[in-house]
Amino acid sequence: MRHKHKGNRLSRKSSHRLSLLQNLSSDLILHESVETTLAKAKELKRYAEKMITKAKVDSVHNRRLVISKIGSSDAYKKLFEDIGNRFKDRDGGYTRIIRIPSSNTKSKFKSYYRKGDGAELARIELVRDSNQSADNTTSDADDNTNKVTDPNNGTD
Repeated sequence: MRHKHKGNRLSRKSSHRLSLLQNLSSDLILHESVETTLAKAKELKRYAEKMITKAKVDSVHNRRLVISKIGSSDAYKKLFEDIGNRFKDRDGGYTRIIRIPSSNTKSKFKSYYRKGDGAELARIELVRDSNQSADNTTSDADDNTNKVTDPNNGTD
C-alpha cells in the first residue's frame, strides 16, 4: 500500500525521475512551454510551482535551494529575474496543462494519444500574468478611442 506517498513514479527509479524533472523544469523556465505526456506534465507542475514560489522572494537561501533543484545557471537566473517578479502578486497556479491532439490521426475525431505507444499528450506552459493581459487590453482600447473616424469620409 502506498499510503502518504504523493506523486507519480513515472516507471523510473528515483535518480532518473529527478533528473527528468530537473531537465523538464529547466526547459519550462527557459522556453515557458513544454510538450510532453500528460503524466509527466502533471508531475512537472508540482515540481515547477514550488520553485516559482521560492523565486518570488529573492534571497541567497532560496537561490541555493532552486539551484540544487534545477542545476542550470541560465534557468535559475531567468526564474529569479523575470518569472519570480512576474508572479510576485499571484498566490499559486503559475502553470497550465493543455491536452494537445495528435497530428498523426486521419480521423475526424480529435485523438489525444501518441500513435506509437498510446501515451496522452499535453503542453504545460506558464500562465500570462493577469495584470499584463489587462494592461494590453486597456492599451488596445485606448488606441481605438484615440482614432477618430468620419462617417462621411470617402463619400462625395
